Amino acid sequence: MKGFIPLLFLLISVHSLTIIDSILATKCVYYMKQFDWGCGSTSNSAKYYSCRCHNVDWIGSITNCLESEGANDTSEYIDHAYRHIRGRCLGKGHIDWPVDVLKSYQQNATSYLQEPTFADKKITLSHPISVNSTGFEYTDRTFNHIYAQVIRSQAFSWGYIFFITFFISLATAFNFFRIFIIRYTNGKHINNPTSLMTKIRCHIVNSNLRHDSIITLFKGFRFQIPTRLDTLVIAFFGIYMVLATCAGISIELPNQYQNGHMWQLWDLLGYRTALGAFALIPPTFFFGIRNNPFINLTGSSISSFMFYHKWLAFGMSLQALIHSGVWTAYTIREGDYSSWAADAYWIWGVVGTTLCFLIIFSSMMWFRDLCYEFFLIIHKSFSIVFITAMWYHCNTLGWMGWIYSTIVIYVYDSVVRFIWILANGGAKPAKITKLNDELIRVLVECPNKSNDYWYAGAFAYIYFLNIRTRFYQSHPFSIMKSKRSRERNCYAFVFKTHKGITNKIMNELNRNFKVTGDRSKYINVFVEGPYGPYKPLVAHEQYVFIAGGVGFTPVYSQAVDIIERNNKNLKSHKKLIKFIWIVKNSEYYKFFKEDLHYLFENDVEIEIHITRNASNNIDDKTEEQEGNIVNNFSISSEENIELLQYKTSSDYYHKAIEHTSRPLISDIVQNVDVSQHSTMFIASGPSTLNDDVRAAVNHLTKGSRIRIDYQEDSFIF
Repeated sequence: MKGFIPLLFLLISVHSLTIIDSILATKCVYYMKQFDWGCGSTSNSAKYYSCRCHNVDWIGSITNCLESEGANDTSEYIDHAYRHIRGRCLGKGHIDWPVDVLKSYQQNATSYLQEPTFADKKITLSHPISVNSTGFEYTDRTFNHIYAQVIRSQAFSWGYIFFITFFISLATAFNFFRIFIIRYTNGKHINNPTSLMTKIRCHIVNSNLRHDSIITLFKGFRFQIPTRLDTLVIAFFGIYMVLATCAGISIELPNQYQNGHMWQLWDLLGYRTALGAFALIPPTFFFGIRNNPFINLTGSSISSFMFYHKWLAFGMSLQALIHSGVWTAYTIREGDYSSWAADAYWIWGVVGTTLCFLIIFSSMMWFRDLCYEFFLIIHKSFSIVFITAMWYHCNTLGWMGWIYSTIVIYVYDSVVRFIWILANGGAKPAKITKLNDELIRVLVECPNKSNDYWYAGAFAYIYFLNIRTRFYQSHPFSIMKSKRSRERNCYAFVFKTHKGITNKIMNELNRNFKVTGDRSKYINVFVEGPYGPYKPLVAHEQYVFIAGGVGFTPVYSQAVDIIERNNKNLKSHKKLIKFIWIVKNSEYYKFFKEDLHYLFENDVEIEIHITRNASNNIDDKTEEQEGNIVNNFSISSEENIELLQYKTSSDYYHKAIEHTSRPLISDIVQNVDVSQHSTMFIASGPSTLNDDVRAAVNHLTKGSRIRIDYQEDSFIF
């Protein structure tokens, strides 16, 4: 089912804009409007449509034109032209002419038809007229040109879909090729990479556009900086969007529809951007849903897909803005803005364009930092209203296929999310524990009594079903595979409290503690997931995990996954694992002590860096402690001594290091021995830590003849 939904992009039916919905009807309308029907103008505004559509001579003349100029076409083609005339009279003239009635007027008019004369353009007609083939040729040439331009615009709009399809296909092919090489060569072919591949990884794949992935402007406005690879993809998209908007627009003068060079250019640009905006609606929604099958197929991160989602939304909104501006200027020029602005499709178009920019504004990182819960409500509700607005904007114009596919994508994601919740057991009790004033641990029983159910590195959305914890909202948390003796059939989630729902949960636990004295409470939850690409860590000989704070949880599960594979495949060469954890105080060790002991017992080299231990004072040390200071690092506290004294069967070295300031990540990375083994560095923590690890690994890669790779676990969207 997941793979089928994207194919709808290639199957959706596309209808026409009003002017080319029936090119035959449009030619007849514009040919007949040059004559005087007693309406005081040759404009095609709603006011004059109302006049003409109530004139039986005009009805007889226009229907005769359909029959005479469509004589060589199919009956269905002519009937569609009749339906077009009926729609225009109903929508603008507020009179309904059923097709059979229009045809009867056509039959009746044949007895009274007269050849049109030049005087008929200045003297009000009192009889139906036929079509002069010479005069009609000008109209015919005009709208054949307009029709060709709109069809070209349609082709460029489909180009967006083909661009996205090509990008996804290429990424999927590379991902499958990589998996194939790893699986069938046991990773041997990646140990000695070529200099070209090393440069590509260093300068494109693994590098940010700049060192910091998050920049802060004006003391509080945070913005995300993408990787160079994501930037390259969006750069190509931007180039195509410029070409798709501007290329191939040709002007033909004289022209009955728009006779001025500038106005004809703007008119065609309005069509081009309208179709471009419509075409970008489905992929914008598709890249923003949780259950996107291409995340796993391409091996991309959800952060990358959300980055593409934002830029597709920006491109769509920009095209919609240009489209709206062109048509607003056109109606003002025609002096008919008030009547156009009263139409439902016009109103809904304005609503849709406005919502586009409100959604983009509310999605900016600084706005989410300010009021994340409000952002969630706005994003969901405005998205639904936007789809509704586009439905009513297009249902009389055509192009509903794009809207149908968007609705299918939205419903598909909602249904699959509901299925995930049911698959995980529906509402189930979870043990919520307050670790300290900022950390919470959630323990959930596995759906099938086995903690092999979810893959390492995955995350899930949790709904806390308590009226005081905003049960209608869900938040993503990394899944931690618990190896504690009493929790072998459970998964754990550990998170830090911030504003919003996590703060509500902490308040609930505080209330419970005051009443019962218990730091834990059972609350029913929905668990939706797992999500995130599955990336089995099997290709490299050595894995170095660098975690910051609660970034411990996703990388711990990945380390456990490697250990379990090591224990199953006793004949194969065991993967080396180094686990580096940076925390602000030794209290963190207490919370994860049991989890760390599982790593101790399985020959994982562990290094804990403690950055802010309140009990530590570097100026007040014994001689014995002074001897343990290395590069301004000191070793102290009972927890650290316990860790240092823990021995494994292989006598692996473990250490806990206290710093007088934040440690240099570059020094930590440089101290890892990568001279003998292909190495994968996995970072999990705040953006500053991930950025420093990424930069340090890139620097290490440049001078290495051994394969060195980098990946990170991050919820920064």
